[in-house]
Amino acid sequence: MKMPLSQHLEELRYRSLLSLTVWLVLSLICFTQAQSILLWLQTPAKEVRFLQLMPGEIIWTSVKVSLDAGLALSSPFIIYQVVRFIWPALTKEESQSFLPLIITCVCLFWLGMLFGYLCLVPTAVEFFIRSSQPAVEAIWSLQAYIDFVWICVIGSALVFQLPLLQLALARFHLINSYQMLTNWKWVVLSAVTVAAVVTPDASGVTQLLVTLVMIMLYLLGVLVLKIFGL
Repeated sequence: MKMPLSQHLEELRYRSLLSLTVWLVLSLICFTQAQSILLWLQTPAKEVRFLQLMPGEIIWTSVKVSLDAGLALSSPFIIYQVVRFIWPALTKEESQSFLPLIITCVCLFWLGMLFGYLCLVPTAVEFFIRSSQPAVEAIWSLQAYIDFVWICVIGSALVFQLPLLQLALARFHLINSYQMLTNWKWVVLSAVTVAAVVTPDASGVTQLLVTLVMIMLYLLGVLVLKIFGL
């Protein structure tokens, strides 16, 4: 049964406000634990001293961290609201494959975030500390460090969406698994380029890690396409 445009817009407004409310509520809860979250984010940099370089920097950093943490926690609910909104427009065949696709997307995103925090950030921090010792003591701006962590984590999470991008390209018949394998040189070059963009440090180690992970994800995507005959 088709719904009038006004009803679609009303539902969109309702689900948007509901998602925004959940995000803000969770962000407010996270703000009450901002100090604990900040200490947890500093775990990979135990040998670093953090300073507040301007008045109110710690407050603004706490707000940013709380909003980011609230968004991460509310992301499953927000994605659920998006799915509920577009679900009636899907055909039966589309709906059967759509839900597993969304679940895979969320799982890959969270795996990417974990990889960024547990692998990329500690590796980069270790390089920065070792490259400056013993001449310079590591004293960093807390806000700059949190921004660095955020870039690593989100960049890694986006990189982990590569298999889904491959699946989408294959489903629209833009490229197939055979072509993906025969163009491996361009894949390696693209992986190195993307890794250089999403790793905000000059160590080369984190760039190598991201490059290797992208190539592994790419090969995983090719394997999945071959299984599905694409």
